Amino acid sequence: MSQVWHNKSMLEDKTYNYLIQYSYIGTKYSGLQRQTTNSQTVQEVLEKAFNEAFDYSSPKVIVTNRTDTGVHAKTQYLKLITSTNRCAEKIIRRCNQILPLDIRLNSCEFVANYFNLNNIIKSKTYRYFLTDSSNLNAFMAQTVYLHPKKLDFDLMAQGAKLFNGEIDIRHFCVLGGRNPSTTKRNIQAYLRPYHMDRNDELERIFFLEISSTGFLKYTIRFIMGALILVGSHEIGLDELKESLHSNALLSKSFKAPANGLQLYDIKIKV
Repeated sequence: MSQVWHNKSMLEDKTYNYLIQYSYIGTKYSGLQRQTTNSQTVQEVLEKAFNEAFDYSSPKVIVTNRTDTGVHAKTQYLKLITSTNRCAEKIIRRCNQILPLDIRLNSCEFVANYFNLNNIIKSKTYRYFLTDSSNLNAFMAQTVYLHPKKLDFDLMAQGAKLFNGEIDIRHFCVLGGRNPSTTKRNIQAYLRPYHMDRNDELERIFFLEISSTGFLKYTIRFIMGALILVGSHEIGLDELKESLHSNALLSKSFKAPANGLQLYDIKIKV
């Protein structure tokens, strides 16, 4: 990771700022960000680990790129603000000793005090993993959605191509009181087979990869749900195409379950 964000002055300040890349399996957590309820979130677990690692000095944790309950992240970033200076390698080692195994710190570097986490994000890539194979192994079961019926993955791949370019996602999200300036997004999407092991008998695991500068709530899961409806022949490609380019609603709607979704990559400005 580039070191262009740090300078000498920040080492002389009373606070020390770190950019940390981390990952997690979200199965046990009620999303990323802290909530007012008693539900456990990834942020709360991270805050407790950092607090212990920094001798209970209450360091500040700033997270972004929120994920919902049960969603995973291969790549996430946070900003850590502390009152004591620590070696980046030691921060990773100590915190990973404290954290549960389903949350891992992957990298750490100094950044300047004025560093704004939201201003460095260029694009986000999500992957949604699914299968219609009933013999899904235990290692994959937490992070791959098992659809109960056979799916036409070739037809679904054709459907995924319809989401390339500038797309109005108004019918593929929940606004929840939000009033975004636009519901159009420039998207890149494809669906293809996934093989962890070429000798694995599970040959029907596929993933949807979809990238943009940002998405609205549940966008990926509604898009995946629409493709599943296409793959189960409950809606056609023509209906899906019409919904993307007009105000027409789909005759059916399905929000794919959270467990198959992961925030796969975040491109940042350097």
